[in-house]
Amino acid sequence: ELVYICRECCVPPGAVNLLSGDPPSIASQLIQSDIVKKISIHVNCWIGSHNKLSTSLKILKESFGLNDAEIQNNAVFIGDSPNDSTMFGFFKNSVGVANVIDLINCIENPPKYIATEFSGDGFIELADLIINKK
Repeated sequence: ELVYICRECCVPPGAVNLLSGDPPSIASQLIQSDIVKKISIHVNCWIGSHNKLSTSLKILKESFGLNDAEIQNNAVFIGDSPNDSTMFGFFKNSVGVANVIDLINCIENPPKYIATEFSGDGFIELADLIINKK
């Protein structure tokens, strides 16, 4: 059932791996493995009616005194997954790093632009573009 849920949620293959057994033993084996490049545990949890977009707008309005039009036209958002859909949809300058391409069919509001580089390198690509444009 978990495999079905992951597919329905557009989780890319290999993103979720379940291991069972003695945690210290498993951790030791993973750390010593030549094929394991990165171990990451990432949990998102929202309690209440807020989300990335509503929280971002609240901060930009209350802390910086910006209105929706100013935010939409002057801010840049960069993301990498379907959970960024509302942000991609709101911001006129929305960018997806290259790995978003694998999930593009699962993103209701895709980014307006897609970087050529993946992950953090995609962010660096965007930052360099912004810095060099000035």
